[in-house]
Amino acid sequence: MKKIIKNKARCRKCRDIIESKHTHDFGTCKCRARSIEGGLEYQKFTGSKENIDTSYSVYE
Repeated sequence: MKKIIKNKARCRKCRDIIESKHTHDFGTCKCRARSIEGGLEYQKFTGSKENIDTSYSVYE
C-alpha cells in the first residue's frame, strides 16, 4: 500500500486546488463541487467523480 505524503486534488469545475492535512481535515473547493479528507491516513473524495483531478496527491 502506498504511503500518502500530500493529500491534494484539483476541482475541474473551478480549478481550485484543495488539500487535507489531517485525518478529519475536510477541504472543499470554492464552488463546493468537490471535497477531500483523510490527511495522510486515507483519501476520501465527495462530489461528482468527473470534477476531480487526483494527480496533485504525492505518494512515497
